[in-house]
Amino acid sequence: MLFRSSPDFYDWRSGVFRFPVDRELSEQESSQIIGDADYSKYLQLTAEERNHKILQLKDLITESELTDLKKAELWREIGRLYDANQEYDRALACFDKSVAIKPDFPKAWNNRGIALDDLGRYEDAITSFDKAVEIKPDDQIGRAHV
Repeated sequence: MLFRSSPDFYDWRSGVFRFPVDRELSEQESSQIIGDADYSKYLQLTAEERNHKILQLKDLITESELTDLKKAELWREIGRLYDANQEYDRALACFDKSVAIKPDFPKAWNNRGIALDDLGRYEDAITSFDKAVEIKPDDQIGRAHV
């Protein structure tokens, strides 16, 4: 006789336990991850390393208590990692989440414009760049991955 378990069966023997993390610890961890987020460093990572970092950041967003600003910053970083992977649709989706959480986040608007430009959606890209300039006129805006 063969035994087959249901795909929705939770295997209690998996040994994976998640413990709640307080907001301060989550904020520190996210700041540490974002702190060294230089786009040129992202390009030096392998696709596998970038994907691993994406998963880390997504876990941090879903399993932590974070301020809206930190969530927006993390979604932006995930988008930048997808951009470095040349996965522009996924990058755009992340930048959209970032600006949905924090509409006055000029760097996310700028990165959104870059992703739209990479997708050949030039008018939409200009609109995003304009929004970034409107929010913070003295910021570096355009193709630079800030």
